[in-house]
Amino acid sequence: GDHTAEGVLRDAVLSWRLLNPGGIIAFDDYTWTDPRGIAYQPKWSIDTFVTIVKEDSEILTVNSQVWLKKKE
Repeated sequence: GDHTAEGVLRDAVLSWRLLNPGGIIAFDDYTWTDPRGIAYQPKWSIDTFVTIVKEDSEILTVNSQVWLKKKE
């Protein structure tokens, strides 16, 4: 998958719109780094997305993966 900050955020927003209430979205490679910098790493986008949907989600897991459940 796309690990760029832009690609991860775009995929997250589009996927969230399709996710049914009660559904789960998982992000992999949360702690993955790229020597080219933040624009090529998923963490910033995942953190931003989690902040955007915090009222409508429940965080299930945060480690090398982040799992969110969409509230019903």
